[in-house]
Amino acid sequence: NADGILEVLTPEGFFTVQARGMFTMTSPFQAVTSLGAWAQLTLSVSKKKHYLEKASLIKFAPLPDKEGLLASMMMQVALQILLFNDSKLDSPMLYPLLVGFRNQDHSPIWHWLKFLTSYAALQGVPMMIDSCVACQSKEKIVGVSTPLGGLICQSCLGETDAKPYPALTLTRLRQLHKQTTITGLDQDYLPLVSIIHDHLEYHLDIDIEGLKTLRLMMHKIHS
Repeated sequence: NADGILEVLTPEGFFTVQARGMFTMTSPFQAVTSLGAWAQLTLSVSKKKHYLEKASLIKFAPLPDKEGLLASMMMQVALQILLFNDSKLDSPMLYPLLVGFRNQDHSPIWHWLKFLTSYAALQGVPMMIDSCVACQSKEKIVGVSTPLGGLICQSCLGETDAKPYPALTLTRLRQLHKQTTITGLDQDYLPLVSIIHDHLEYHLDIDIEGLKTLRLMMHKIHS
């Protein structure tokens, strides 16, 4: 009962790691696996299972109680992963790993976007995804309005400051807000990064640097 289960993302992909005795009072793993801790982990493998053998704390930065910093930290962690490139090890960027998951239960981008949309809702500015935010119509939804904070139908598109999106993107946006887990490729959710970023920046006045950089990186990779 004192063992902990960690999800660790490495240059070789995701690993589920068992940390023996992590929740005991004398465990050396408590601090290094806390939120806000940056640590170097040493793993061992036995019968195809990974175990945490050693852990050394690099630095510890507990989260200040300030609006937006939790979301910002999550995206900075994402950037550390995406930009990982050790020339000595000749390690590739981890971007392909992040967009190659066929099960959204283990998809980092999907979980980050789900967290950010939930965060916006808790701050009182949820995105309206059940109908057109301008006229409440549920027919012919074709785009998203950042100032109005929701989906826009075809009739209202020309009368509002809205941007059209493909039907698949709008479907994924609805599934994200309803927290519906589906089977599909993670890159289907990549167009949502710009939508979530614009919504947070406009309505909460939060410019998450990591999210902006991730958005630019994805544009560069796909262009």
